[in-house]
Amino acid sequence: MKKVGTIFVLAISLFLMSGCVKQTVDMKISKDGKIDLTVISAISKDFLEDSEGSIAQREDFEKLGYEVEDYDDSEKVGVKATKTYSLEEVSDTKETQVHLEDIAEESLDGKQLFQLVSENFLGQRYKGNFIIDLTKVGNSPIEGSEISYSVTLPSKAKSHNADEVKGNTLTWHLEIGEVKEIQYEFMMNDRTYLLVIAGILGLAIIVAGIILFISKHKKA
Repeated sequence: MKKVGTIFVLAISLFLMSGCVKQTVDMKISKDGKIDLTVISAISKDFLEDSEGSIAQREDFEKLGYEVEDYDDSEKVGVKATKTYSLEEVSDTKETQVHLEDIAEESLDGKQLFQLVSENFLGQRYKGNFIIDLTKVGNSPIEGSEISYSVTLPSKAKSHNADEVKGNTLTWHLEIGEVKEIQYEFMMNDRTYLLVIAGILGLAIIVAGIILFISKHKKA
């Protein structure tokens, strides 16, 4: 089965000599459990001689059911591929580690990306555990390149090892020649605020009880 992850790594290899590439994988997980996956593969305009590479990538993504459009940020050009999945259909209770290169296969039916760690009245806790090996495409970073994985969560991450955090968005910066592990946990239908409310109410009841006790003691 052909994989977008393979396209991701091969694209880096293809553009390695150019010295300036953009290869990014972005996920946005909504509160309703929808996952919007976006893959951008682009190269510096200074090194673009023809469009054959972009055409081949476009065809590969389209075969995998992605919606594909041209990408142009004034410095780099290429393709932007997007596809939507459901968190429920790509999650299971068993532990797993997913290769980022293989993150978007032709069909994710029956495939696991996330681990459902726990589920109770406070909500569902999920874990993302990915790894990417970029030693296969080179031994050292490419100056001017932008290779990354980012995820925007429905709420603040419970734990993570991200390189950069902006609000609910976690980003890992990837370098040619390195192996990197990506880990994070998050909540869906997060009701942990109920514990805070319960704590406040409990404290209020205790304070009220103390005041009532002191009041009766003074009257006595």
